[in-house]
Amino acid sequence: MTYQTMNPPFQDSSRLVYAERILIVLGMLVLFFFAGKPVSDGMARYLALDQLLHGRGFSETIYSMIGPIFAAPLWYLGELTGSSLWWGGKFNSIVVMIGILWVWRTLKPHVPASFIRKFVLLLIAASMFGRPAMGFFGEMFTTIMVGGGIMALAFRPSRLAWVAIILGVQNSPATFIGLTLFALFYAHHHRRARYLLAPVVSVLFLFAESWLRRGSPFVSGYEGASGGEYLMAPFSGLPGFSYPFVLGILGIFLSFGKGLLFFAPGLFLPVRRRLESFDPALTLAYTSWLVFLGGLVLVYSKWWAWPGDWYWGPRFFLIASLISCFVVAVHLVRPSTKVVVNLFVLLVLGLSLWVGLNGLIFDNIGLLEVCAANDYRLAWACFFVPEYSVLVHPLIEPRPLRPQQLAVSAYLAVTAAVLVGPQVTLIGRQLANRLRGGLDDVRKGWEF
Repeated sequence: MTYQTMNPPFQDSSRLVYAERILIVLGMLVLFFFAGKPVSDGMARYLALDQLLHGRGFSETIYSMIGPIFAAPLWYLGELTGSSLWWGGKFNSIVVMIGILWVWRTLKPHVPASFIRKFVLLLIAASMFGRPAMGFFGEMFTTIMVGGGIMALAFRPSRLAWVAIILGVQNSPATFIGLTLFALFYAHHHRRARYLLAPVVSVLFLFAESWLRRGSPFVSGYEGASGGEYLMAPFSGLPGFSYPFVLGILGIFLSFGKGLLFFAPGLFLPVRRRLESFDPALTLAYTSWLVFLGGLVLVYSKWWAWPGDWYWGPRFFLIASLISCFVVAVHLVRPSTKVVVNLFVLLVLGLSLWVGLNGLIFDNIGLLEVCAANDYRLAWACFFVPEYSVLVHPLIEPRPLRPQQLAVSAYLAVTAAVLVGPQVTLIGRQLANRLRGGLDDVRKGWEF
């Protein structure tokens, strides 16, 4: 089969290969050393772990203890060194590193090394991963466990991969619908009904944790939860799944401060034709991720706190960034023969790089002052008004960068050049060929 809409894959020079490898290592170091102490919900999770490991039983926090319990080794290390919070803040960055190694090991026998390197670099420097890697929030653990598990299952059915997925879902119970849809899809794909046991096992574990911590399998801790009337809308302040479904969908995808269109733009690039030139398992992984993400959208579009409150970006949909980077990496390795398509990919890549830089460099403390004013009555502006989006506001009110931020900015600038350079070169070559072709047509038109 021929693919006339695609160029041959890039043949990376040895210099580019070494540069990408070095940048991946440096990127993992950046995520580790730039990570800060737990805050907000992350602090609540960490204090629950601290209470449990000090032998004082379970805390009353509503958050699952599955993810935090995996940070126990860091907690013990922190107790020995007298820096528990410092080590706790490194947990998510270590989870990202483990996820990167898992992706590398899973894909290495099946896809070009160039694709893996670009995929990993995009995850580090051009995704939403940078911000959640800095603290103790639960979405990173869930994304790596579920995303990595789904990819592993695409290449080979494995009980260990299912365990990882169930643990990830257990850490964020709302993702159960995503698991259910994925299990249905995966069972249909393989014509194996036993895969439908995964949601059953997951819900039993969810009940077991609630029973152990709260005395009843049917008490989740989220009953009646509400954040107050901070959306300046008639539906705000209501508990549970009270938000209008259609409005939730529009907000999740299109809102300036939380929309996936802006924070995970690669999600909207067509990619199936290009995936046909890879191992078919990659198409299965991509489709499975989309199915799982669809489950998250269905759940959170009705949830009163679908924006994730004041937190930077669409925190509940971190797996969308995984899919976005995957799609962009495919386009970088299998570019189109059409210059318009490649220009659009370059635009998406540029926006993705800005998302990565924004999450790592700029904090939203100044923005939070606006969002939190009058008991969060103006938070709606940070969700829906372009000028108050975390992606735009640093351009309106720039602040001086600290030396550490400048160093990370330099790293991201070099990484951007490595990722953008080949795409710009390709587009320049295509435009030059078009120009020469146009001049030849004009010349032929004047021949006698």
